[in-house]
Amino acid sequence: MDKIVSQFVIVAFITAIAPVGLVLAASLWPDPAAEIPSHWDVVGQPALEKSWVVFLISIVPAVLCCAVAIVAAALLRADVGRWSTASGLGALTLAGAFSGLIWVVGQLTVSIGTQGNRIGPSFVLFLIPVMLAAVSFAVAASRSPRPAANALGD
Repeated sequence: MDKIVSQFVIVAFITAIAPVGLVLAASLWPDPAAEIPSHWDVVGQPALEKSWVVFLISIVPAVLCCAVAIVAAALLRADVGRWSTASGLGALTLAGAFSGLIWVVGQLTVSIGTQGNRIGPSFVLFLIPVMLAAVSFAVAASRSPRPAANALGD
């Protein structure tokens, strides 16, 4: 039986930061706004959406990315391509972390009163997923390449 690759398990934990952080942020948020901006139209006017809808838009992809990362950690073995696996796991972390921040950024946008600004100061938080993805990529790529066992069992 092949061993589980520890780097893939670490990436699964990194990917789990987004949904866990979102649930913590939502439960500890002192007074969440009932409606938050979900997107802006072409003239810069925000479209407000109910906060719980935006929370679901945030949590569902974050949880799905975390589940895929856990399954990948359990099923991927050391003989998979190093760079392609690192790229895929990094992209998975990026998608999960980015979606996990949508509700938080919306709440911050309302609380600091920058709804009229499509790229307000709270959008800088979207650099966090980029950093987490870079760490996931680096961790997944840090494993030493191992050739696949040949069909004769040598």
